[in-house]
Amino acid sequence: MSTERYYQLQPDLTYRPLSHPLATNHSFCPKPRPDTVPLRYHDSSGKPLWLQLSNESGQLRWFGDTETGAVVSGAPPVALTETAVASPLLLTSAVPGGVNTGVAASPEVIWHDLAANQYQRADLANLHAPRLRWRWSVPLAQQSPWLQTPVLQRWQNQQEVLLINSATAATPRLWLLQADSGKMLAEFDLQHYASGQQPPAALGALKAAPAALDLDGDGAFDRVYQIDEQGQLLRLDVSPDLSYQSALVADLSARHAVYVSPLLVVRAMLPGNLATVASRPAVDVLVLLAKSQSQYQLLVLFLADDISSPLLVSDLQQADFAAQTQIPAQTAPAAAPNQFMQLKQGRAGWLLPLSGQPVWQPQLIAGVLYLPLQSAAQHGLLCADARQANSLLALHLYQATAVYSQAELDINMQLPLRLAAAADGSLQLQQSKDGAAVLEGLHGVSESCAGCTEKLNLAQLSQWRQLAIYRQEEVY
Repeated sequence: MSTERYYQLQPDLTYRPLSHPLATNHSFCPKPRPDTVPLRYHDSSGKPLWLQLSNESGQLRWFGDTETGAVVSGAPPVALTETAVASPLLLTSAVPGGVNTGVAASPEVIWHDLAANQYQRADLANLHAPRLRWRWSVPLAQQSPWLQTPVLQRWQNQQEVLLINSATAATPRLWLLQADSGKMLAEFDLQHYASGQQPPAALGALKAAPAALDLDGDGAFDRVYQIDEQGQLLRLDVSPDLSYQSALVADLSARHAVYVSPLLVVRAMLPGNLATVASRPAVDVLVLLAKSQSQYQLLVLFLADDISSPLLVSDLQQADFAAQTQIPAQTAPAAAPNQFMQLKQGRAGWLLPLSGQPVWQPQLIAGVLYLPLQSAAQHGLLCADARQANSLLALHLYQATAVYSQAELDINMQLPLRLAAAADGSLQLQQSKDGAAVLEGLHGVSESCAGCTEKLNLAQLSQWRQLAIYRQEEVY
């Protein structure tokens, strides 16, 4: 039987056990879930263990083999006025290659302690005695409590760095920290992203975690995307000396939606029917989640390097699969490319109103976008059941077409999911906790035609990784 332990950071910078639970905000149940992928590792004696972390209302909660529900917090959590989507960052000293999560050592975590408005890095190798590595206090006071997700990237000389946003509208900032020490390397003031304009254009609160790209393949990021909560999308091209050029590349505020979920971006070659979007075929493909009142939306943008004016909502094509009947599927046959909507030539992306509520972040595998959804009937579930989904959206990233027999597959699943190989070399999605198959015979995009897909195998997956695409496409 698992035990539940509680720890609190003390003035001497050690985590001390508490004899009673800290207060919990039971009304706070963010979706998509603020969880990490379960990590499987060995302790010092060689015993296999697993660990998963979640940031619940500013408390760091972990789930494992014997230490379930342990909490580390600087203070009792403050009440959140909005639903924040913020996951802790689970790190390991060694992560081997391979499709399945491998053995790793010395799990560590970087997370946002909301009550103290600090970021902390803790060593969780011994769950009976968590150890603080460093802490960094956010230099600006927040106007309202908001959890942030630290984003891990590589910078010059392969050093790992964190990208952290300010969620305060009056002072939008991007901070760059050394992941190993917590030392701040740079602060980017993004209040006026186009100072030559009259009046100067300004960003709002940066509540969504940023996304970064390595354009030249040297191992260091050189481009960052930011979106404020109204939908203004900013692109920063960062030089090795940490100077940068910024430009507004999209203005989605006309939809009156809120953008607070982490961004996802990949570098991609567009199919032939979309080549007119850019003067060069390589573009940045950005995946966004938005919420307008009670309606969730999925947006995919194609952003050229030489974009001349901000992309608008009217530049996107709306996809609507609501009329299609969901079918039960574990092994779903691929759809013919002409069965569903094809993206019109010249469109700079697509937008899809979702039939339910996302319960995990969108993820990409080989050019296919996956998003688990929870139906309206499940919205009232207790937070303990919030990792349940009853459908899986699977779409061709570039064409917004169904990859399997339906765009939205009727599959009940317990999140999170993992990518695994079957005995025949094909790939499947499984539930991380018990290995139960959710979707077998995964497909990836094919060069055969604009909307074509083909069955994936391990060798093809390795090619995606070598193209520096799969690194941002790790699933769930």
